[in-house]
Amino acid sequence: MGNFLLYDDNEAVVREIEGLLREALGGKECRIFTASLMEDADRILKTERIDVAFLDIVLEHGNGINYAIDIQRRYPKLQVVFVTGYVVYSEHIFDAQPSGFLIKPVTLGKIKRLLNQLSLTDENKNDASDVLVYSTKESGVMSFPFAETGYYEHSHRKVHIYTPDGKEVTSFSAKSGEFEKKLPPYFFRCHYSFWINLALTKEICRYQAVTVKGAVVPISQNRFLDTREAYVKYLTKKI
Repeated sequence: MGNFLLYDDNEAVVREIEGLLREALGGKECRIFTASLMEDADRILKTERIDVAFLDIVLEHGNGINYAIDIQRRYPKLQVVFVTGYVVYSEHIFDAQPSGFLIKPVTLGKIKRLLNQLSLTDENKNDASDVLVYSTKESGVMSFPFAETGYYEHSHRKVHIYTPDGKEVTSFSAKSGEFEKKLPPYFFRCHYSFWINLALTKEICRYQAVTVKGAVVPISQNRFLDTREAYVKYLTKKI
């Protein structure tokens, strides 16, 4: 299952999350490390292989977002989960590329949903059989999995399918409104001409989304706040 680090300068919060996390894991093989001081968290990260770090956004002696950015720079494979009393709509929160949010008050149900969301498990992966079916004059009826689609673009009366690394797979004729009705809820219209796959989005910056493979998708100015909120809601599973 992986190794976890819980870092909060409030020891009571650390103990509470640790107990709920152990209960949610249900005896699965893992190790949970705790820290209430930054030097302790640093020591654990240096000496242990940590897969997921739970960090409070507001720390008594530092900024959790800045600390997350720092440790992700040092440990690129580390997943960060922000623990907070509310979702902070700060642009800088996405600089840390969080894998999820745990909203206080912390409950067993919230932790279970968060674990399903993290890539440590297979329970939250898109169903590969869930596909977009479309037709082309050249090849007839075709299909392409939603789970392998990074984003869609509607241009010149055609929908273009792109993989997360920005490669175009194909295109087909379709009206924008009718096509949008076929999309599952984890696709969001971030621009008049673009829909991003929130499940394959790594971060939301000002006026652009970045996929897990580094492709950049434009976000229109009037859709930026809605796109950012949709991304946060996807991460938190609307808890």
